[in-house]
Amino acid sequence: MRHLSFTALVVGALLLGSTPSTQAKIAGNKLAGNTLAAYSAAANSAAASRLAASSLAVEQLAPDTYALDPVSAAELLATEDGREVLSFILSCALPENVTLRASTPEGEAIEFFGDIGLADEWLHHPLREAGRGWVSACLFARVNAHSVPLPISLRGPNKALAATREEAATYTLEEGAFYGDYFVSPGETLSWIACRGADQASGEIGGLISRDCAEPAPGDPTLTDCGFTYAGDCGEFAPEQACKHFAPHDIYRTCYAAPIGDAETRPFREVITVYVLP
Repeated sequence: MRHLSFTALVVGALLLGSTPSTQAKIAGNKLAGNTLAAYSAAANSAAASRLAASSLAVEQLAPDTYALDPVSAAELLATEDGREVLSFILSCALPENVTLRASTPEGEAIEFFGDIGLADEWLHHPLREAGRGWVSACLFARVNAHSVPLPISLRGPNKALAATREEAATYTLEEGAFYGDYFVSPGETLSWIACRGADQASGEIGGLISRDCAEPAPGDPTLTDCGFTYAGDCGEFAPEQACKHFAPHDIYRTCYAAPIGDAETRPFREVITVYVLP
């Protein structure tokens, strides 16, 4: 299940009692994590926007293996936080069979691995508008305020996010929806938005206990606990809703930065609805 944003390596690490890392590893170990920190994402948005202006690959090295553009990715490759964010960006954008190779400033070889495949055209072209929206939503959905690696089901109106029956029957608690634009120009305000889902609005149970990015912050209800813009409740279960469509397949399709009717804001159509384990 590609769209389950949690790999078998993470599960194995948890069973062994070790701590999985979200950063891509040296010597070809697969990306194994799902707990991107909000501060890391925010700090690297400008660098990511420069990466989005170019194609990811500068050379094909082998089937499904490419050299990452060292110029456009230079800022992200320069720091540990940047490499962590880059690993999430590439795992969201590229399918699981794709590998990108690069080097750290110290000359150490590093590999990044695809996973979900929301914008595979980025390999050969600058990131297009729809791809920006999908990769942004994917990144925001994987932020966790508690640095706890949890399995989550990412769903949306995109073939890369189609849930199987087994997945839908297993991941049943609706946390909320995530959307916006991570790749804003340097100096612009980061557009990251979340609305609260039906089960998250009902209380803290199951996997929702360690997932707080879709609920309002106690000290500032305009923001979520992760610092996202809080758009309110997502759907028809609430008197006011931030999204227009929920069905079919239990996903939100068109969402806003505030409850519909409260403000004239742009619609976001690249929306990822997150479900967690009960």
